Amino acid sequence: MQRRSITYAHAGPGSGGHLAMGYFGLLAGFEGLPVPYRGNAPLMTDLAAGQVKAGFIASAGAIPHVAAGRLKGLAISSAKRSPLVPEVPTTAEAGYPQMKLNTYFALLAPAKTPPAILALLEREVQKAVKLPDLQEKWQANDIVSLGTSAAEAKAILKSETALWADIVPRAKLQQE
Repeated sequence: MQRRSITYAHAGPGSGGHLAMGYFGLLAGFEGLPVPYRGNAPLMTDLAAGQVKAGFIASAGAIPHVAAGRLKGLAISSAKRSPLVPEVPTTAEAGYPQMKLNTYFALLAPAKTPPAILALLEREVQKAVKLPDLQEKWQANDIVSLGTSAAEAKAILKSETALWADIVPRAKLQQE
């Protein structure tokens, strides 16, 4: 069977949208033809205007356009639907159960940081991510706080590194 080519926009080589579409192309059996942009803002402008036809965009930037009817949300790559656009199915619900992608923000410190400082940072971060004001701001931007321990964060980073080390060469994702 011949692979189909689909042109898509992304916010730059190596961006989340670039990687996500490469992975999706592997799962769905198409070869993506990437159109790189210099960030999400110009990409969103052209996508909403119909200048480009598809792209994986961070939900915080896309949800206002979906809610206003300027964009059609086809799927969200997380394991659960977003409470901000509950009508948009997950990629798993759309037929691609392997694709459950999230963006992670990890607090990192130099390798030689003393254990007491690391423990203090972990304790304070655990408290901070539970603050109602912070939770409210994150929820408004479709961000879910995991509030993981350092050990859990290390395991996530290891897992994500292995995932992308496999996907990037198979999807032929490279700098344009």
